[in-house]
Amino acid sequence: MRICFCIEGLFNSRGTERVLTQCANILCSDVDITIVTAFQGDKPDFYALSTKVKRFDLGCRDYQRNSFLYNPRKKEYRAKLQDFLLNNKYNIVISLGGLESQFLYKIKDGSKKILWFHFAFDISNLFIREKHKGLLADVLVWLQTKRRVWFAKKMDKIVVISESDKQIWEKHCSNVTYIYNPITLHSSQTSSCEQKAAIAAGVLGVQKGFDLLIDAWEKVYKKHPDWRLDIFGDGPDKALLQKQINDMGLQNVVFLKGRTNKIEYEYLKHSIYVMSSRAEGFGLVLVEAAECGLPLVSFDCNYGPNEIIVDGENGILVKEVGDIEGLSNAINLLVEDPEKRKRMGLSAKKLNERYSGDKIKNQWLNLFKELIEV
Repeated sequence: MRICFCIEGLFNSRGTERVLTQCANILCSDVDITIVTAFQGDKPDFYALSTKVKRFDLGCRDYQRNSFLYNPRKKEYRAKLQDFLLNNKYNIVISLGGLESQFLYKIKDGSKKILWFHFAFDISNLFIREKHKGLLADVLVWLQTKRRVWFAKKMDKIVVISESDKQIWEKHCSNVTYIYNPITLHSSQTSSCEQKAAIAAGVLGVQKGFDLLIDAWEKVYKKHPDWRLDIFGDGPDKALLQKQINDMGLQNVVFLKGRTNKIEYEYLKHSIYVMSSRAEGFGLVLVEAAECGLPLVSFDCNYGPNEIIVDGENGILVKEVGDIEGLSNAINLLVEDPEKRKRMGLSAKKLNERYSGDKIKNQWLNLFKELIEV
């Protein structure tokens, strides 16, 4: 069985690239795996791929000027991907939701097509309303969502990454299933949960809500000035977030630490994981932190956290997204109760049974078999 994954690049440190790398690495012992990138160029992959995984970059130019009616990036990408797929026959080709999701179904190479969507169904609502307001925002959200659904329906299967997101997709499409993301790291160690430090990680952009977390940490700081917060990642809002930290006088306790490909070592040096996202497709960082024995604190955003966190058992769910007071109270509760931190951290460690690589691998293999036999 020959499987091809298509993604615009593997040089970023984001969750999509991390999960694709992990899935390719666990699947390549059972099936032939190729990952095709479009705009990688000479940049190295951020995460390490197994030598069994084949890699090919199409060498497309990353045009910066596009219009609604004409997108030279898309035109070149389609032409080169079509040529590649016609000359390298695969049983199944999988889009990671980039530009290729808009034309992959048109390539008649004989393969089954899957859209593997890593964001929440309503992700457009978040990103568009960051830039536009009122009726214009309403129209743009509606158009982008309808457009995404229209393309998705052309695929043989849509795979989303949480059960709750699947329920939303099923209101629009009949060809939907869900497969959780696998654990992307394995730790034989467990955090002592005794360090006076909390950790968060992700792209420094509006989705991850680090501005909300910094607001909450100001309240934590007033009660517990000896605790610090480390935020790992990079992104477009880095300068804004640093200014917010400085303006609040938190520069000695809140630190933007940049990217790392050794995040598991960082989890072990902290005592609480906090996720302040406005929206999620799953919440991979929660599972990663849990594997290292950290108690979890998160907004109950759409979608994913409430399928990972059992409130009061392995962490704390703050019901309303943007509830700064609620988020700071949850953090303070764990700061002030070392035994609760340790107990919840050990409970979180048990999540590895649900998201083990073997379990997720078998779900993908069953899906591949089902599609090929149709």
